Amino acid sequence: MIEKNKLHPLTCLKGLDKNLKRKLVAEGILLLKQLSEEKPEKLSKKIGVSTSILTNIIENAKICTNAIYHSK
Repeated sequence: MIEKNKLHPLTCLKGLDKNLKRKLVAEGILLLKQLSEEKPEKLSKKIGVSTSILTNIIENAKICTNAIYHSK
């Protein structure tokens, strides 16, 4: 079901600390797909994490998402 519906959780992404995971979950971001669709500037204002950190994390989510979906 996870593979078929592309529902990979944030925990698939390496390098997220507990605090950042909590902030993302509090914003309703639970899946890599959701994270990869976010704008770093907008998310930065919502959760109080620097745009540069979020840009890197969102880019990693996009790479991971593409790798997962295209490896089939």
